[in-house]
Amino acid sequence: MHPDTLLAYEMNGEPLTPEHGFPLRLVTPGWFGMGSVKWLVNIRVLEQPFQGFHQTGYYVFVREGDDPNTTRERVTAMRVKSLINWPRRGAHLKPSVHLVRGVAWSGEGPVVRVEVSADQGTTWHTAALESSRSPYSWQHWEFEWEAPKPGYFMVRSRATDAKGNVQPERAEWNFRGFGNNSIPAVPVTIRD
Repeated sequence: MHPDTLLAYEMNGEPLTPEHGFPLRLVTPGWFGMGSVKWLVNIRVLEQPFQGFHQTGYYVFVREGDDPNTTRERVTAMRVKSLINWPRRGAHLKPSVHLVRGVAWSGEGPVVRVEVSADQGTTWHTAALESSRSPYSWQHWEFEWEAPKPGYFMVRSRATDAKGNVQPERAEWNFRGFGNNSIPAVPVTIRD
């Protein structure tokens, strides 16, 4: 019932294809794509959540040791996450100032902070964060990293959203790997 929920019948000006949900797909703002129902042919208003296979048996978080007969948390809102777009994994750079760039998002609201670390997460430095153009879009960020000396480094980023959700160092394990939002670590070699 979210006011920005869409019923999509086209994508990029073309009719939806079956793999994208033809004839009609429900697009739920801030939710993972798998939470947006595909192949819609009718709509019924229910007084309780729908108990279909995908909603209760597949797109759910199955944690290690769970009893197969218990009710599980559904995969819905996207978890706060950042990614590093540059430098690329395995980049070879000179000791200098380099502009680390990436994107961040959250299904729980806008990202309010992105931080970058190149010392195993001992210190975190605030990146410049672009304002959100929409409550549902990626936010670009960048950080001027002064690569201090030759060596091997892991450049990491972590995001925090407006609700205070912080991207975790390690994602919470679940059977199908849904919602993986662990801090990315990009290996970089600094050489003279």
